[in-house]
Amino acid sequence: LASNLISIGAKPYRADFQLFANKDWLADAKKTNAVREGLEEARKLADFNRVECTYVLLDEGISGATIITGNSYGVIKPSNRLITGASVKEGDVIYGLPAYAPDISEFVTVREAANMLGQKYLSKLPNGKTLAESMLTPTPVNTMLIIDEFRHTKPHCIVPITGGWKDILSIRAEDSQKPGHPLNLRYVINNPPELPETFRFLIDQGR
Repeated sequence: LASNLISIGAKPYRADFQLFANKDWLADAKKTNAVREGLEEARKLADFNRVECTYVLLDEGISGATIITGNSYGVIKPSNRLITGASVKEGDVIYGLPAYAPDISEFVTVREAANMLGQKYLSKLPNGKTLAESMLTPTPVNTMLIIDEFRHTKPHCIVPITGGWKDILSIRAEDSQKPGHPLNLRYVINNPPELPETFRFLIDQGR
């Protein structure tokens, strides 16, 4: 949620989550405390002023399901810090920040891949960790780094590439017919970062 706000030049302000679970799950203090502590840690790392979570009881007929959804709000100040990608031009440098494990928005894709494996989340990676352990590897939260960068310069575009490199092509601009418009440019990535082992494993298993 924070990365989407940062991508348009907004400083994270508030995030609201809704956690849907059955009665037994919600009655487990260890689980609910872990959620609360995790969200507070995330609030600090992503520089949100406020993070709240509402618990919703699922129908009795639904068992073993835990669903979490969320919305976030940010502030663009000053207003000219709004980033749309319209200022992308020939010669701009693409700079990537590292990730060591799947982002939460990628968990749906990872879950689909895991379900095709014989041992599912208990499948072993070459490093000896299970897929489940590898997916929980902490990955950097770059919010503060990018906000600090706003004080010195205005990036022409910020793209959270949770969907892969193709997300770079989703850059928006006011008039796609203009010569030199971002969608008419060619993107050259000649020094890509090393792929995290979790992703390499899932790619290899999916071939």
